[in-house]
Amino acid sequence: EWLTFVLLVLNTVFAILTSVVYKSNTLLIFAFLLAYINPFLVGWTSSTPYTLVIYSFVVSLGAVIVSNLYKNEK
Repeated sequence: EWLTFVLLVLNTVFAILTSVVYKSNTLLIFAFLLAYINPFLVGWTSSTPYTLVIYSFVVSLGAVIVSNLYKNEK
């Protein structure tokens, strides 16, 4: 379960980096949407809800950073 989750996170990071390199907003939107859905796709159950909150915070922080990069670029 953890290996699947880690691989999905790595896949999301790859999709975000690819979308930034090719400047594809569509790919970027799908990458962040799937990043939020990843824990539910693998049926991830944690003993503490804080893990999911921290994961969501990290994904949201990544979205803010990427949006600031795009904003500064234009």
